[in-house]
Amino acid sequence: MADVISFSCNHCGMLYRVPFAQAGKLVQCKQCKNNISVPTQSQMAAPGMLDTSVEMNAGEQVLRKETSARNASVPRPSNRTTRITSARVSPVAGASPIVPLPQLVAPPQQKSMAPVLIGAAVLVVVGALVTLIIVLGTRDPGSSPKVSGGNAAADKPKVEPLVLTESDKIRRELEDPGLNAEKALAIYRRGQAAKLTKAELSDIARRVLNKLFDENGANFNGAQLLALIDEFAAHDLQAEALRVVRVVVSREAETSPDGKPNEAFARMQKMLGREKFDFADMLKRAQAMVDAEQEGAPELLAETTASSKAAANGWVERVEAEKVRAQAARLAQLETAHQELLRDNPTLIADRERLKKFRAERASRATAWTYVTTPRFMFYVQLTEPERKKGKQGETEARDRVTPLAQIAARLGDAFMNDWVEPLGLKRSLPQALSAEEREKQLIEIVVCRDARALANYASYIGETVEDDGSVVAFYTLKSQRVCVSGESPASVEDLEVDFALNLQSLLFNYYSKDPLLRDEDQKHRGVMHAMLLDRSLFRCILTPIRAGSLRSATGAQRNFNDCRFFDEIAGLNEILGRWRKPFARDEKGRGIDSFGGPAFSVRNLVEMRSNEHAAEIFRQNLLKLPGISEELANSMSQPSNLNLVATFYSDALLLFLYHFQRDGKPVYREGLMKFISKDLDGLKRDEALKGFEEALGLNDAKWKQLEEEFSARQK
Repeated sequence: MADVISFSCNHCGMLYRVPFAQAGKLVQCKQCKNNISVPTQSQMAAPGMLDTSVEMNAGEQVLRKETSARNASVPRPSNRTTRITSARVSPVAGASPIVPLPQLVAPPQQKSMAPVLIGAAVLVVVGALVTLIIVLGTRDPGSSPKVSGGNAAADKPKVEPLVLTESDKIRRELEDPGLNAEKALAIYRRGQAAKLTKAELSDIARRVLNKLFDENGANFNGAQLLALIDEFAAHDLQAEALRVVRVVVSREAETSPDGKPNEAFARMQKMLGREKFDFADMLKRAQAMVDAEQEGAPELLAETTASSKAAANGWVERVEAEKVRAQAARLAQLETAHQELLRDNPTLIADRERLKKFRAERASRATAWTYVTTPRFMFYVQLTEPERKKGKQGETEARDRVTPLAQIAARLGDAFMNDWVEPLGLKRSLPQALSAEEREKQLIEIVVCRDARALANYASYIGETVEDDGSVVAFYTLKSQRVCVSGESPASVEDLEVDFALNLQSLLFNYYSKDPLLRDEDQKHRGVMHAMLLDRSLFRCILTPIRAGSLRSATGAQRNFNDCRFFDEIAGLNEILGRWRKPFARDEKGRGIDSFGGPAFSVRNLVEMRSNEHAAEIFRQNLLKLPGISEELANSMSQPSNLNLVATFYSDALLLFLYHFQRDGKPVYREGLMKFISKDLDGLKRDEALKGFEEALGLNDAKWKQLEEEFSARQK
């Protein structure tokens, strides 16, 4: 066997023998896997001391185990001069004798090595004796020692000092248990200077990144880490780099102290495959779609809220980013659909805001509502229980249910604007809290309850008293300035239409009055109109079918409400007034009065009336002037029930006369009537009605006389 070096692992104590050619090199221990350095000649131990040794060839191949020195036979010196042929002790011809190798002391902590050390010491002594015998046996007695090839000093083997390369030093330092990221990076820089191989530098770079991960990024900030990663780019260490990036980015600020975006932070997030989403904006927009009642918005809002909670400051992991992008796309689609809806209905946002406020009212909270709008009116429609259970389909059915009422409102509103508001220059006065411009844009509100009982319940909530027996199908309330109506068809559809239309007209005129009714106390003193003539008959004349018995034409045929014209002539009305002018007569049974014997009221009487008591006195005085009527009979005939009937017929007839009477094919008094109505809406006081009427129609004594004669002539 070739000359070898015997030594032990300085980590686990495993003993080895390797060829001299491996002196000073690093090899890997076969037992503990640590790197160890093969000692040089000056560090070698005597071979006889090694126990359970293993031959190795620079870590490349493990050779066979040698017999332990404790079991090997030791040659004993004899008297005979013999030549030991062992290559370990016999010098090669012409070479200097080989000196014994220095002893390698085993690690002191391994107590089991004590016998080995003792045996090794004995072998050293024996080896020295054998060498001496060999040397003496080759000399002639009495001769001087032979010097081969020069002096004695030259014959001794030279012990060269071990010189470690920078690569060896780096490897040893990398095994330091106290190595940290900062030291590892310094070693990498030295390796670059020493021009280590790419594989060696890659190994050191990997150690640097692993140390950074172990130390939670150490003191590196985002910019420093990215610069290091860029430097290590050639070593293909993406996995190690991303581990450190994930640690460092968690403590990195998204913006710099001056408020500008931190580019290092953004780049690290993108390296991790994360994507930034503005969840605050998405949630705000989704909530707006929910408030706008856009279909699909509530579900999208719930999904986006969940995604925002899972994201860290808006940054979403790669696996979730696709889902959030899909949510953003759906939100954009909802907004586009909503914009298209707004183009078709410009008041949609304001309408839904009004509905939201209405639903929050105490009277509206307990049930479900939807709405219908026309250019001037907004209907709050209460859903029936079956409609509520159907969801969106039920809301559609509820809106269809109010179609007849919506048609009446649209027809009345158009006529009111065209025939009254624009010609008279009327301006909105309600709601008073709004500006003049805002009032003109404000829709007039109508509440449609699902049935008569619900209407009574709603009235109770707002402080109105309505019988729940179905007798009341519509009413106008000053408390909320709305018309409230039952959406359930009563026994007579005409009753619902007429009652609704009457209340709606009251609402319209109140909204355009400069002195609108705002409290119940106001209505105790007057109605919607100020002049008693207008307050008693104007709305019925506008809606002539409301007049008692007027739903039938002169031929007795039933007329549909929507077929009637505003200020439609009332068939037979003038005939009734003409019959009353005939000589006084009782009916056949003697209990009623068929005729008075003259006119019950003049035009001046009807205009100057200030109260029911005043009207009764005028009626009584007129009756006393007629032949055949005693004071007692006049007092009886002027009682409230008779007064209301007669005064209503005369008031209706006068207003229709003023609107329709013509000379030479042109209306004579229509323009004056409109001016009188305008004065009334402008705040005309009741006791000034006669003066206002004269001014509106331009009446003097002659014209008064002519007006009275023409009105009287119509009573046939």
